Amino acid sequence: MARLFRADSADKLNEVSEGFHSPVGWWGDFAAAVHRWETLIGRAAPAPVEIGPRGGRRLAAVFGEWLMGLPGGWITRVQGLNRAAQLKAVGNGAMSQQAFTAYLHLMHHNEER
Repeated sequence: MARLFRADSADKLNEVSEGFHSPVGWWGDFAAAVHRWETLIGRAAPAPVEIGPRGGRRLAAVFGEWLMGLPGGWITRVQGLNRAAQLKAVGNGAMSQQAFTAYLHLMHHNEER
C-alpha cells in the first residue's frame, strides 16, 4: 500500500522547501510523481491538507486546484465561493491539458475522414 501525506503536526504543513519544489517528506511514495508535476506546471505543490476549524486535518482546496493544473487562485480566490463550493468546482472540472489533447485528437480524427 502506498504511503500518503502524513503531517504529525501543523508545523509540518508550514514546512518550506529551498528551491522550486515542495518538501519531499510530504509525499512519501508519490514524491517522484509530484516532483514531475511541479516541473511540468511550473510551481511547487501546496500542502495537500489544511487545519480545519475544529483542529482536524482536511483536504486543501488549493491542492485540488494545483492537481488540476489550474493557475493559482483560479478557483480558490473567487469571491463568494466557500471551501465546499471550491472542492465541488475542482471535482467537477475537466483538466484543461486533458481537454485540449482530446480536442486535438478529435480534430485530427475528423481530418482523416
